[in-house]
Amino acid sequence: MLENAQVCKKIGGTINGDFCYINDSYLKEADLECPQVHGTRVPVLAESNLLLCEIPLAELSLMSECTFKMLERRELERINPPTKPIGFVETKDGVPMISMSTTEHRPLTPETLTDAINRTLLQKNKFRADVGDNWFPCGFVNLHVDGRDPLVTFLKKYGIKDESSDYIKFDKIEIKRDEYAGGYRIYLRYGGRDAVEQQSMNFKNLLYSELQKQLALLGIRTTVDSMID
Repeated sequence: MLENAQVCKKIGGTINGDFCYINDSYLKEADLECPQVHGTRVPVLAESNLLLCEIPLAELSLMSECTFKMLERRELERINPPTKPIGFVETKDGVPMISMSTTEHRPLTPETLTDAINRTLLQKNKFRADVGDNWFPCGFVNLHVDGRDPLVTFLKKYGIKDESSDYIKFDKIEIKRDEYAGGYRIYLRYGGRDAVEQQSMNFKNLLYSELQKQLALLGIRTTVDSMID
């Protein structure tokens, strides 16, 4: 049986005194799939601005086997980064549009999803400049995600359901069940400032394609759907 100090190192933790410090986002990822760690868990902000979770070494034995295995796998991935594509994007007809062979893949957590949304919105001004003042053709654009995708389960847990509209909201995105095609539609509430941002399909396609790419880095596969008004 491993000593607590060995357990801490095996799951990517660092030891300081009587405590083991584990990447908080990795622990939250494990919490989605496994029985949660019992005992004391204190969030600590490291000097690198990385959020860590402080756990007494003596309480690591309370960690479930499932959590231990997930954290151990995370640490092995960190030491030996995968070389095959993890996130990828498809067009509506199923033909790959963007292939990502990257070590930038991140776990899906409230923090990483919020960051993906913010990274998308940072491109708004660039896309607006690229499109110019022409707001034709106008229409509707959204993303479509399979109902079995981890994003749906994630948003049902962390999102807020609007009982009057059946939308599930998280930050600046909303999902709603697609009664015709199945799965869910994803809408980005980006606050269009003028007719171009509110109506232009050219602008919306650029914005939703960027969101699609950011979600792919979280392991979420989506398609871009558009319809002329």
